[in-house]
Amino acid sequence: MVCIGSLRLVVPEGLVSESGTPLNKGNIHIAETSPPGVHRAYLNQFERDFTAFLKLRSQEIIPGGRMLLTLLGSEPKHFCKIWELISISLNDLVIEGFVQESKLDRCNIPLYMPTAEEVRDVVRREGSFNLLRLETFRLDWDAHIDDGNKDLVFDRFERAKYVVMGMRAVAEPLRISHFGDGIMDDLFHRFFMKVADDIEAGKDICINHTVSLTKV
Repeated sequence: MVCIGSLRLVVPEGLVSESGTPLNKGNIHIAETSPPGVHRAYLNQFERDFTAFLKLRSQEIIPGGRMLLTLLGSEPKHFCKIWELISISLNDLVIEGFVQESKLDRCNIPLYMPTAEEVRDVVRREGSFNLLRLETFRLDWDAHIDDGNKDLVFDRFERAKYVVMGMRAVAEPLRISHFGDGIMDDLFHRFFMKVADDIEAGKDICINHTVSLTKV
């Protein structure tokens, strides 16, 4: 069995204070400016979801059966910056009056990308599987743009277009429900320019974890 990406689309609890103040102001995901409580809320949600996932899958697999998972991940002090670039683009629209600040502050992407150690911890505590192997891979955002033809060469704008097309397919349906469709073309154009800058600066890295498990 192969799982790719997030396990459940659930926004974590604990992203709003008791007085109703958003705690992750100006961000739609975990960013360098996010307070520790935001990271903890996302991690707690991941631990609940991944634990439930393992427990349910264990009911479907015979003892000794194997499961292979691929998850979007992170490394200590290295978050997926691509979502932060969307936050920055949205902040630009707030400054220019196209998006209400309150809407941005209450928008949170329901996605957590764990570190390898966080994955190991949940597998160990849940107890249904033995961890055979966990490998972490660092990939460029546009890792498959050449479709296997290493002779092809792309400039940063072609690479950025490839990245943004994929991200828009994922992010736009989620953002339309919150912001409406009127800003989408402007938002993703701004995002495109920021992605191109990060590609040129060599900051276009994402983390994948491949996990091999066997049922106890």
